[in-house]
Amino acid sequence: MGTAGKTLAILNVLAGIGFVCMAALDYGQRQAWSFQVLAQDFVLKGLPVDEDEKDVEGQPLVSLCGDKTRMQKQLFSGVQGPAVPTQRAEVKNRHDALKDKIQQEPNDEAKRKLLEATLVPLATTLGDREELRRHIQADKIDDLLEPDGPFEAPFKEALAGKVAVQSGAGAPSPDLEREQRRQGIAHLLVGSAQDNAEYQRALVIVGASHFARELESQSVSLGEMVPKLQLVVAGDRATFQTEHKVLLQQIIALADRVRDAEDTLEKHKVLLQKHRNLVDSRQQDAADLTKRIAAAKVAYGVALQRQSELEKQLFAADAAVAAEEAKNERLEREVKTQELSSEGGK
Repeated sequence: MGTAGKTLAILNVLAGIGFVCMAALDYGQRQAWSFQVLAQDFVLKGLPVDEDEKDVEGQPLVSLCGDKTRMQKQLFSGVQGPAVPTQRAEVKNRHDALKDKIQQEPNDEAKRKLLEATLVPLATTLGDREELRRHIQADKIDDLLEPDGPFEAPFKEALAGKVAVQSGAGAPSPDLEREQRRQGIAHLLVGSAQDNAEYQRALVIVGASHFARELESQSVSLGEMVPKLQLVVAGDRATFQTEHKVLLQQIIALADRVRDAEDTLEKHKVLLQKHRNLVDSRQQDAADLTKRIAAAKVAYGVALQRQSELEKQLFAADAAVAAEEAKNERLEREVKTQELSSEGGK
């Protein structure tokens, strides 16, 4: 082989090496771009609804963003809480977390408050919200949390893929279309979010498209509630004004009664003071009389003792008089006897 041939061969080898390097770089860049495109697709559409959802090529989407994949780590970077592979798993986690949180509340009042904060935003009409509030305040907690209760109803659609209300009496609930399920899950996760961290997590789970659509839907629903709410507020205002006038008249009447009662009370206080003074005077009189009675009792005792002594002396004197009289009678008899004897001797 000549010099020209050897030079050409070397150039061909160098060209082949360069081609391989360019192909490798192109493949790596293509893979990076494909990953970013796929990541943007997940950002817009969200995670797959369940493990059965596939892409246009028939590959399960969960294999692209499942546990411990690079895609999952990127999507959940900076998001609080555990990473999940599907929207269905997130709904299950939200359901269990909320139920545990409700059951851990210290009393029924706190449980009802949390139930209202969770469920009322999911109702799309003012009437449904008011009805739901009435149930939450009136029903037992166990009834609210039972399988057919208002807490479980919003999760049935997302967990089972079926509408919560049957289309006909006794008819089974039809499966929702996947897009409807996505929007239903977005409604559930966004509506039940309690803080910014849960809103950020819902954005990752359902995707920006359905998240924005749900916010728009909520905006429309709230806008439709405004006129009805204004009517309710106007009615409540009119009722308040009427009741306020009646209550004001009652307050004025009660104030007059209070003033009369205060005047009467003041008079009774003056009278009470007079009676207390009289009672004090009578108590002083009673104390003086008690002392006099005690002194009289002492004098009576002394007089009684003196009387007893005099009675004893009188009794002794009577006895002495009786003895003397008996003696005199005996002497008189003796004298008469002697006189009779003298006369008989003559």
